[in-house]
Amino acid sequence: MKNLLAILFFVGSIILALYIAIWWGIVEPITTVAKAIDEGTVTASLVGWELIKFLLKEFLAAIVIWIGWFLGIASLKR
Repeated sequence: MKNLLAILFFVGSIILALYIAIWWGIVEPITTVAKAIDEGTVTASLVGWELIKFLLKEFLAAIVIWIGWFLGIASLKR
């Protein structure tokens, strides 16, 4: 049972981190900037803000992975 719980934490954290990193971190900012380019409203501040959000979301994905691995290892040691 401990191994199953650890595997669920490991896999769950990887899936959630990939969702955050790929969808929120990469796809969403690219579509926002592409939409602004199409509408002709792209500015340097928009691109800079999207870059900052990208970095913060990638950091959030790293934290999710770290917490998931920590919970997985902790569940193995119970």
